[in-house]
Amino acid sequence: MFCCGRTLMALALVIAIPLAAVAQTADKAPASSPQQENPPAQAAELLKPEQLEALVAPIALYPDELLANVLAASTYPLEVVQADRWLKERKTLKGDALKTEVEKQPWDDSIKALASTAEVLAMMSDKLDWTKALGDAVLAQQPDVMDAVQRLRTKAFDNKKLVTTKQQKVSVKTEESRQVVVIEPAVPDTMYVPYYEPATVYGAWPYTEYPPYYFGYPSYIGAGVVAAGLAFGTAWAIGRWGNYWGGGCNWGNRNVYINHRTTNIGNGWQHNPSHRQGVRYNNANVQQRFGNSNLKAGAADRMDFRGRDGQQKPGQDRPGAGDRAGDRAGDRAGDRAGDRGGDRQGAGDRAKAGGDRAKGGGDRAAKGGGAKNAGAKSTSPKAGGTKGGGGAKAANRGGGGALNVSSGRSAAAASARGQASMASMGPRGGGGGGASFAGRGGGGGFQGGGGGGRGGGGGGGGRRSDIGLKHDVVLLGHLASGLGYYRFSYIGSDKAYVGVIAQEVEEVKPVAVTRGADGYLRVYYEKLGLKFRTYRDWLESGARIPAGVTP
Repeated sequence: MFCCGRTLMALALVIAIPLAAVAQTADKAPASSPQQENPPAQAAELLKPEQLEALVAPIALYPDELLANVLAASTYPLEVVQADRWLKERKTLKGDALKTEVEKQPWDDSIKALASTAEVLAMMSDKLDWTKALGDAVLAQQPDVMDAVQRLRTKAFDNKKLVTTKQQKVSVKTEESRQVVVIEPAVPDTMYVPYYEPATVYGAWPYTEYPPYYFGYPSYIGAGVVAAGLAFGTAWAIGRWGNYWGGGCNWGNRNVYINHRTTNIGNGWQHNPSHRQGVRYNNANVQQRFGNSNLKAGAADRMDFRGRDGQQKPGQDRPGAGDRAGDRAGDRAGDRAGDRGGDRQGAGDRAKAGGDRAKGGGDRAAKGGGAKNAGAKSTSPKAGGTKGGGGAKAANRGGGGALNVSSGRSAAAASARGQASMASMGPRGGGGGGASFAGRGGGGGFQGGGGGGRGGGGGGGGRRSDIGLKHDVVLLGHLASGLGYYRFSYIGSDKAYVGVIAQEVEEVKPVAVTRGADGYLRVYYEKLGLKFRTYRDWLESGARIPAGVTP
């Protein structure tokens, strides 16, 4: 076997590399109900051995203890993003002070452990598509993932690139009659993260259809060192984080364990859906195991992604919010069965209904130009439907994007907010040129721009920029304000765009964000000094990260 017995917030190189087929496979949505699934469909959701090797290539040579936490944390992608942002906002926290504050957070223990190796957490947040694909694979076929890691370790070992150094100890052991490569820190309580090029350590890559993922290395590491094999980054002191480390990999049983020193002794790691926060499960069998618990957890916790600790109550700061709460129960139940199914794409009908349901809603709309007028201008599918703004079809798919956040309860709540406030909502993405919408609070109108792609609205209107509507999200770089600049597609389409994510904009420049009638967030690009554009247009114009405006 052995002769001796390679993203919250990012390299521009990513734009030149198409997402590997493994990520595309991993983002396939399962059928909407178990009755519609069949064995061939389920089998198609599992990755091939060569796809798994491409997926784990960047982390296969991590020490077992670090690898275990990365594999577990990848199943909680939303918490990965939350933790990375939290750390970046608190860079002054160090040592015990950092640990104390991390312990107060509601994240999974694997996420808390990675808070002590911030570069790894940042990589997982920046490479969100990869992280989600890895987590999906871990949940659906964990033994296969572990086998893929061992195959790559064997190649690196045989190529004499994986050896014992002052940073790590490499050994060959037999577990459950299987010969395996084990990697441990050379210095207890100190973790070194290895960086390497797959082609260098693994040798010629045999799967041209599935090239290995490769995320580069920190600027402080010399290219010559990486070209020679493994290079090691900062030494992370994990001793004071003992309660969160001490885990590893059980190669014989092909599973991992975390928190081994305290709460998980002798037990393999088990996924906790409450930390999934509504992110959709990719595999049908996994969905059956965890789906219901995940939706319940997501409805309560997913607000934290907006960066306000989940304390806010959406819609209560909008005009008429107090009235809507009392009126919603009385009217909405009767309307739901009769109207919503047939008129889902009719924004005009919803605006009219909103005016009737919300006290004062009709009056506010009339002061701003009239709900009737607004409804007439927005009845066409181009105003908010599948062609113009991302559409009712996309809004009702139950979530998507890199995280595919979905929850029936939260979707219903969002719909209620949107419908009840349609007459009083301020600037929102427009359809055909120059439709005038009522201003927020009844003042003058806002000119919604014309045209528009799936992002919704035209040049002057809000774009549907909610993370829940996007997939294949890739970080291209950062604006001067710190906002991430992404390549993405909208659910139901493979056409690529470049732009921002509403949840991030809400934290940096909340005045540029509103919530649409469908419950999803919209971004006013002009308030950010940006232009919403297609990925192809961006490439043809020089592929530069725009400066944008500071808050």
